[in-house]
Amino acid sequence: MNVETITMDPDEARERLKAYRTSLHRSADVEYEAAAAGYQALAEGTPIIQYERAIRDAPRDDKSRPMLAIARADRTQVRLRWERREALFDTSLRDAPNVPTGSLLRRSVDMGEPPDYRTEWGSQHTAGHALVPMVPPHALKAAGGRSRLSEHLILWEVEEWSDTPIGAVPDRDPYLLRPIHGDLCAVVAEWDLTPLERAVMADRASR
Repeated sequence: MNVETITMDPDEARERLKAYRTSLHRSADVEYEAAAAGYQALAEGTPIIQYERAIRDAPRDDKSRPMLAIARADRTQVRLRWERREALFDTSLRDAPNVPTGSLLRRSVDMGEPPDYRTEWGSQHTAGHALVPMVPPHALKAAGGRSRLSEHLILWEVEEWSDTPIGAVPDRDPYLLRPIHGDLCAVVAEWDLTPLERAVMADRASR
């Protein structure tokens, strides 16, 4: 997956982290805390991405759907909806309709303009479905175990959006992300789904 990342020499990141931590000892500041968290990741050699920019810059299909998706890592399927010019990636339960878009269950991305299919894909209309990639053991370990997956996101390349949940097919090339601040996330793992893993995932769409 070709996504721009933020990287830095770990030694330089450690120096900058030290300066931010020193400042935070004197007074609390949300942006300084976010910068310190980012430098902590960079000091550990972990790249950082801005997933909103990645999704906004991604190619789109003939229905204006971005070919990248974001979802909470412990979910199995994501639903793409349009809210005017925002793409809303929704993995909330049907019986929890009032989950705010700021939660990890729902992530919205300002696409800059409404979709080209304004009539067919209007506000709140379901525009597509995709399967959330399964997390293999090495990525699960990087997340801190299965109980910590709900604190992470997965960004992946969608090969083809499905118009219905049953038609969704497995995709490839996911990134496991740890949120830092806003859409800024540390890339804690990346992998390619094997043919076997994709075959296992495909069974979800038939349930």
